[in-house]
Amino acid sequence: MSSSQGQIRELQSRLEADQKTLDGMPAVRDLSILKNLLGILEERGDPERDLQEKEDHLADLQQRSRLGLSRLTGWQGSLESLATSPFPRPETIQQFQKEFLELENGKKEIQSEIQKTRNRISVNEKEISALERNLSVPTEQDLETARMKRDLGWSLVRKAWLDKQNISAEEKEFDPERPLPEAYEHQVENADNLADRLRREAGQVARYATLTAAIEEDKRLLQLNEDQLELLSARLSQKENEWQAIWKETAVNPRTPFEMLAWVQEIPALSAIFKEIQNDEQSIVRLKSEISDLKARFRKELSNLQINDPGGEIQLREIRGQARQAVQNNETLEKQRTEIQGQIARTNEEIRKVQIQQQNEIDNLKKVNGQWAEKAGVFGEHIQVTPENLHVVLGLLDSAHAAMESIQNQQQRIDSMEKALDEFTKETAGLVNRYAPDLAGVQPDLAVERLSERLKKVIDEVKTRQTIENDLRSNQAKIEKAQHSLQEAETLLQKLIQEAGCGLIEELSVAEERWDRHRSLSSQLGAVDSQLRNLSVDGKVESLLDSLEGIDLDQLAGEITVIKNQIEELGQRKNTVSEQIGQIQNDLNKFDGNANLADIALSNELILSDITKHVRNYQRHRLALDLLQSQIRTFLKEFEAPMLSKASRFFSQLTRNAYQSLQMEIDANQRPFLQVVSSENNHLSLNQLSSGTLDQLYLALRLGNLTLNSGFNKSSDPSPSSQTDHYPLILDDVLINFDDERAKAAFEVFADLSKSIQIIYFTHHRHLVELAKEAVPKGVIFDQKI
Repeated sequence: MSSSQGQIRELQSRLEADQKTLDGMPAVRDLSILKNLLGILEERGDPERDLQEKEDHLADLQQRSRLGLSRLTGWQGSLESLATSPFPRPETIQQFQKEFLELENGKKEIQSEIQKTRNRISVNEKEISALERNLSVPTEQDLETARMKRDLGWSLVRKAWLDKQNISAEEKEFDPERPLPEAYEHQVENADNLADRLRREAGQVARYATLTAAIEEDKRLLQLNEDQLELLSARLSQKENEWQAIWKETAVNPRTPFEMLAWVQEIPALSAIFKEIQNDEQSIVRLKSEISDLKARFRKELSNLQINDPGGEIQLREIRGQARQAVQNNETLEKQRTEIQGQIARTNEEIRKVQIQQQNEIDNLKKVNGQWAEKAGVFGEHIQVTPENLHVVLGLLDSAHAAMESIQNQQQRIDSMEKALDEFTKETAGLVNRYAPDLAGVQPDLAVERLSERLKKVIDEVKTRQTIENDLRSNQAKIEKAQHSLQEAETLLQKLIQEAGCGLIEELSVAEERWDRHRSLSSQLGAVDSQLRNLSVDGKVESLLDSLEGIDLDQLAGEITVIKNQIEELGQRKNTVSEQIGQIQNDLNKFDGNANLADIALSNELILSDITKHVRNYQRHRLALDLLQSQIRTFLKEFEAPMLSKASRFFSQLTRNAYQSLQMEIDANQRPFLQVVSSENNHLSLNQLSSGTLDQLYLALRLGNLTLNSGFNKSSDPSPSSQTDHYPLILDDVLINFDDERAKAAFEVFADLSKSIQIIYFTHHRHLVELAKEAVPKGVIFDQKI
């Protein structure tokens, strides 16, 4: 029984210790809201990463939009106004381009026809003047008038001689100076002479009449063409107004339809970028609001749970880590409390079992007492030895023994706990001194809790670092691969540079252009050589060159132009002569005799002789022209590239970089023609340029030729002594068709050239003087009014 009581006391002592431990532990808190927030965040993903990705994408879109807007020359508005402005459709611009081209081509054709008509009128009037100077060419009207006067004289003679009438007044009116017989005879002779002259000079008469009719017809055609030109000019002006009107709402000063077509084609891509920017901005606002809301909810719940808030502007991932640590600590606490509560329940169960055992022992004791009374008589009646006394003594002995054992066990537990506490304190102090000196002096249990929180944070950061390092290794592999490809490309490029004989990489493109030009010129040279061999009598070029030694190449171009004009005129004269022959044959039938047929035949022979002579001259000059063209190609081969290089630089400066270079190309007939390359790398022919741009191109070519052939700009010395070897460059209102910006660019070019040559610019437009003063530094320009 004493043993049961000792067990009960031991169990009650353990029960009290466990209950005291349980009472000393903090209560388990309800973290369901915090867990719910963590679950929402886990399911949602990392909104801060999404925000960073959206911000990076937005920055990339904004950079692309800035680059796109910089390509839209003349646009001063924002991307939003660009995306919402009512720009003309590309189809509309193409229609305007087609109509402008048709009107300008029609205008050029009519202007060319007007010039041709005026040239014909001028040639015919000169020939009529020559005919009038050489002789007074009679006409059929002159002959008819002479015959009418002769018949009037005959009627007067009949009245005077046959009718015996007095015709003094009529006779004096007929011829105040001669008597009637002489006057009549004079009129008969005059009419006969006119008839004879008409027969003799039938060719000149017919030519005079033909030229007169041709002039009248050409004047009629000239008036019609001038009216048509005026109508086309009005339509072109109206079309210009319509072109300006469709751009009015966009606040854009339009250039040519061709240029604006490329301009407008950039807008859809920029509009798409604008929509993406809007979507990203809305997403960023939404994500920031979502992150802010999540932070506020986390902080509110942490505050309700009395968990320390670090404060300040911290990342959502840090707050999430703090919440996770709180949930883990609470779960650990709950697990510990559950274990202690289970231990208390088991202790109570053991106490109940021991009490049942003790009751059984008491029952047995009563039974034994009865038996003891029977047996105690052996001690005598005077000695009262009761079981209780004996039990007390035995119990005291058991209690003393049990107390000794309990004291020994408790002492062992206390020693073990103190040892563990000392080790725990030392290890905690070591960790604090090593990893968190700022926690020195803090209670070990609190220090362990804070170290655990920091460890969790470090684990998260390590995971993040590992992710970044994996990305870094992947990117480094990509970079190494790209560098390897770049190295291979550079090796191949260096090999190409060595094979091309270039010193720098920039010279490689020039070498490629030279090689392409070499192949083209080699092909042209072969064609020229074949052509020269065909023109030579013995098939040798040397023989042809020997036969052309006496030709003056300087005058050849002008002579060829004259001969071409003469051949064209002779062709027209040949057609005219063919018509005149038929007309003269009809006219001759009106006169008696064929006295002038020989003269007409002789005139035709002379014309044919002139044609033959001119054809022979044409053949001779044609040979010289081929040789001249060969020399021109040789000249172009030597000077074309540097001249185009200089002209390209001037053209780019004059157009404010709207065009970047000039190129010579070869058409299907192996004839060279000039192309311009825009800043968008579009290749344009000259008929696709506006009149103002053509003026700028012409000025660039002239300046390029001037700087190439005059030899200046080879020295950077701008002193007057360095300019004495050059004539001044005189310009007369060459900027009339330039807009203000390109006019300023031209004055900047003139200012740069003025360091090597004196430039004199004449103008009667005052605003150009103001533009020049804006574009050119003071002390460079001198304004002289005359």
